[in-house]
Amino acid sequence: MEKQPVRVQLLTKKGESYQIKLPHLDIPVTVDSEIYQRMRNDPMYQFGNAVLA
Repeated sequence: MEKQPVRVQLLTKKGESYQIKLPHLDIPVTVDSEIYQRMRNDPMYQFGNAVLA
């Protein structure tokens, strides 16, 4: 059985930090630019923009 990608929403960007919303958490998560870029390039994460569209 193939796993479905996790849908992630980009909420805000502040300097080198990004606030993202994961579907299984009630609060946003702050990640640095390196982690954010790794997640963007990983097929297990599907990104959408909530605010920065």
